[in-house]
Amino acid sequence: MTINQRNKLNMYITVLQFLAQNATVWATLLAFGDAVTLLTNKVAELQGQVAIQSMQIVGYAAAKKGKKNELVTKLLIVTGALKAYATVINDPVLFAFADFTKSELKRQPDNILTQTANNIHSKATLLLPSLGSYGIDVTLLTQLQTMITDYVNFVESPRLARIARKTATTNIKALIKEIDGILKTVLDMLIVQFKVTASDFFTGYNSAREIIDLGHHHLPLILTGTLNSGQILNVINSTNPRWAPGVTFKIKNTSTGSATTGLYFYPANAAGDGWSGQGSFLMPGQEETHTLTAAEFKNFLNVQNQSGNEGTFEITIL
Repeated sequence: MTINQRNKLNMYITVLQFLAQNATVWATLLAFGDAVTLLTNKVAELQGQVAIQSMQIVGYAAAKKGKKNELVTKLLIVTGALKAYATVINDPVLFAFADFTKSELKRQPDNILTQTANNIHSKATLLLPSLGSYGIDVTLLTQLQTMITDYVNFVESPRLARIARKTATTNIKALIKEIDGILKTVLDMLIVQFKVTASDFFTGYNSAREIIDLGHHHLPLILTGTLNSGQILNVINSTNPRWAPGVTFKIKNTSTGSATTGLYFYPANAAGDGWSGQGSFLMPGQEETHTLTAAEFKNFLNVQNQSGNEGTFEITIL
């Protein structure tokens, strides 16, 4: 999301909040109400696209390595049984078919490994009546098929995420154009009816419509800290103008002392409020990027350490 787009989103949210607070003023003007409903829906749709655009695949390489190791381990169980059976029935072709080492399987490119895995699964399924005494049964082959499918889907996930982000970028531009149209051609035209009868509402609406630059003159604001076991820390709050609806921020657990030091990052109503289920739980090395929506916004952003170890974090207001 560009800085200009982020500034506009912040304005849209401010307008909606102002209109919600003053609903009794405009409720009888039906066309105005219809436009507010449409604006609400379109801004929610925009926020959804912003969330997709902000997606990051964190720890993908390590997770992929783990899934590959699991698949290879399961394949070696099946190929071992196939080779043992081939030896007993004196079938050198079957033995050669199943003759893979662990390193050979792990070196195979993703597309070749999945094809190899499917071939092994098919051969074992075909010979299943003869492989029962070698430890191969329907349950094991079902587990293998699930692992193959899961691995294929996981390998595809970064490419699909890139496609989704690219699509979201296009959708964001289109939605901003639609929302600007609702404001400029409907609400801005109808608001003049309140200039005399509800002058404070008229003035407040136009103030809410002002676009405030939240980013052009800002470098990323990086906030770091250390938490003892059980500690809650307020990192930023609404006294800082950078903490406002529409702002994009990155959270990261930078703890290094223990792999079990999970941290909770969450919006809160007060500096001392603990985790209540809204927000993110990150393990060491994990990070996420979020765009703050009106629904998520609270005046404080807190971090809590419920582990038994000291933890560290980094929060970047982008």
